[in-house]
Amino acid sequence: MARTSRILLTAFVIAAMAIGALVYLSVRDRDSTTTAQPDTGEAGQVVRENSHRLNTVPDSTVTFVEFLDFECEGCRAVYPEIEKARAEYGDRVNFVIRYFPLQAHVNAERAARAVEAAAQQGQLEAMYRKMYDTQAQWGEKQRVCCTNR
Repeated sequence: MARTSRILLTAFVIAAMAIGALVYLSVRDRDSTTTAQPDTGEAGQVVRENSHRLNTVPDSTVTFVEFLDFECEGCRAVYPEIEKARAEYGDRVNFVIRYFPLQAHVNAERAARAVEAAAQQGQLEAMYRKMYDTQAQWGEKQRVCCTNR
């Protein structure tokens, strides 16, 4: 074996061992010092100040949070089941909604704004139901100003 080849092989083996040692030590140190800590900031909170509580059960330890998009067909499909759960467990479980309009749904943000406006007037639940009950009429419709171009 040529002298250059032996030097390159030795350098490669030393480099591989050094990298292996670094990986081992970093994994070992991370595993020994990292413990799961609960996030106490708002980023970790599912129920926030701007969430809407559909009911309040003071002694309940369970809260069901629904992230919804009023234009989402999947959300519309599960809506009757959520209403059944509210009827059955509403005396034991807190139910909360949060808006989560998806960008793929052209009218989702406007729908959330309409529901929020109704909430400001004390009509959250009526508008919440109305949006899902009439989704076929307004969902997936492009804005008139945008379709005529």
